[in-house]
Amino acid sequence: MNHIQKRHTGVTLLEAWEVVFESGNRALISPDQLHFPPYRRYWEVGATAGGKILLVVWEQWRQQKNLITAYEPSFKQRMIYEDQVKKVR
Repeated sequence: MNHIQKRHTGVTLLEAWEVVFESGNRALISPDQLHFPPYRRYWEVGATAGGKILLVVWEQWRQQKNLITAYEPSFKQRMIYEDQVKKVR
């Protein structure tokens, strides 16, 4: 998890945690899931309490959840996420 702060300056672990576990966003299976079995990889786009929009990738193995990376998404990534959320509803 420390690589989030090393690779994406300006994003804290607390902000990534907020988006995934406290915001009520919908977790979607990552588009690149085929590359990561047996882990189930998810991604979410959401706002932190401070209003920062982040894309957060995390994975689940059994009952353990691990943050992978977090960064400000591009416009294209936000649109892809929103389109997928609409299809799931």
